[in-house]
Amino acid sequence: MEQLFADYGLGRSLRSGGDVEFGPWSPRVDILERDGNLLVRADLPGMKQDDIRVEVLDDLLILEGERSFEQEEEQGDIWRMERGFGSFLRTLPLPEGIDADTVQARFENGVLEVSMKLPQIRAQGRRIEVKGSSRGTPKKPIH
Repeated sequence: MEQLFADYGLGRSLRSGGDVEFGPWSPRVDILERDGNLLVRADLPGMKQDDIRVEVLDDLLILEGERSFEQEEEQGDIWRMERGFGSFLRTLPLPEGIDADTVQARFENGVLEVSMKLPQIRAQGRRIEVKGSSRGTPKKPIH
């Protein structure tokens, strides 16, 4: 099976517990609206703040990063060392009219939170009053 993944150019890294993780990974992202703000939360366990990049480009929010780990374990005469790495790139469409100057990013306890003010939505049209005939009641047709 490892050869199958190697044939498709997918890298291999080991995670704690011996689970195999293949290729690039994509963090979980939640998008919600709260108090006139758009909030984007991404789960980035094991990452450091310096490994994360956040950018707003036109109508896209770009989340990018790279993680690596090294774990050593010694049990009696057995010494085991695991190393792994992975990168991610997520692009998320933003509503039209987002002001890039209002974007703020915060990283705490493995969770990246990006917030920005939502643009004020203005009505695109207007209601037109329908008026009736000013001549009064229509007369019955003559046969």
